[in-house]
Amino acid sequence: MFDFPEESPCEALSEAYLVTPAWFKPIESVIYSPIMWLRVNVGRPEDQCVYMLASLVSLISCFALKAHPGTAFERKLFSTLAGFAIHFYVFGKSGLASLVTNVLSYVALRLTPAYYAHIIIFIVSGFGLATAQIHKQVYHHGVNGLDVPMNLMFNFCRVTSLACCIRDGYRVQQTSKGATPDLKRREIVYAIDRVPNFFDFMSYLYFCGAAISGPFYEFKDFEQMMAREGDFANVPSTLKPGLLRFVHAWLCVATGAVLSAFVDENFMLTEEFLMGYSLPHKFFYQYLVLKLVMQTYLVGWCLMECGPIASGLSYNGRDEKTGEAKHDRV
Repeated sequence: MFDFPEESPCEALSEAYLVTPAWFKPIESVIYSPIMWLRVNVGRPEDQCVYMLASLVSLISCFALKAHPGTAFERKLFSTLAGFAIHFYVFGKSGLASLVTNVLSYVALRLTPAYYAHIIIFIVSGFGLATAQIHKQVYHHGVNGLDVPMNLMFNFCRVTSLACCIRDGYRVQQTSKGATPDLKRREIVYAIDRVPNFFDFMSYLYFCGAAISGPFYEFKDFEQMMAREGDFANVPSTLKPGLLRFVHAWLCVATGAVLSAFVDENFMLTEEFLMGYSLPHKFFYQYLVLKLVMQTYLVGWCLMECGPIASGLSYNGRDEKTGEAKHDRV
C-alpha cells in the first residue's frame, strides 16, 4: 500500500519559496488588523471575518463599477484589478493555485478544437480541483476554510461553463442556414462564437463582484453588462437592492449570534441531552440548532449575491405586474 509523506511536499515548497518579504509584514499587519477587530467584536471565526470584510470591499467596488463612466475595457480593467486584490486578500498564497489553473485552462482553450473544448477544460480544471481536494483529505482532513479547494471550486464552475458556451457556439456555426441547432433555447442565446482573448477571460474569472465566491454567471451576460449593451443597456440604480442584501447578511449574523448564546450543536451528543430532556424539548432544541447552522450558510449566500446585484449583473428586467426592477438573474 502506498503511504503518503507525513508532511505535504507542496506546503514545504510553499514555505520555502513563497516567503512574505520583511518589508511587507508591517503593511500586512495593517491591512489584516480589521479582521482581528471583527473576531473580537463579532465573535466569528477568522476565515468568516475575512470573508465578511472582503465582501464589503467587493460591494463597494461593485457600486463604483456600476457608476464607472468609462468604456467596457476601462470598466473591465477596474473590475479585474479590484477582483485580484480581493481574491488574494482572502486566499493569500492559495490564490496562486487558481491563477495557475486558470492560465493552464486558457492555454487548453486556445489549443483545443472548439467542439471538444468542454471535455478538455473539464479534465484540466477538474484535475486541479480533484488534486487539491485529495491533498486536503490526506493532510487536512475535516478542516474547512478559505483554502485551495474552495477557490478552485467556483473557478471550475465558470471555466467549464465558458467552455460549454464555446462548444455551443461551434455547433451554431456548423448548422446550415435556416436550420435550428440541436440545442436548447438558452444554449443558443448564450453560445459564444470565439475564444475570448486572455484579458477578457481573466476579467470574467476575477470579476470584483465574485472573486471570492461562487455565484454562477454567463460570459455573455458579463460582456454585455460591462459594455452596457443588450439587457444591461439601462440598468436602474442598484444602491437599494445591493445594500438590502448586505443588511440581510448581517441580520443572519445577528440571528446566529443570538442563537449561539442559547444552543450548541455539540450539546446534543452529551448524556445530559439524551437522558435529561423530554422528546418535545429535544425536537425544539434540534430545531434551534438547525436554524443556527443555517445562518452560517445564509450569510455566505447573501454576501455572494451582493456584488452581482450592486454591479447590475443580476438585473433581470422589470416585473410585468408591478414594474419593479428584478435582481435575480444570478
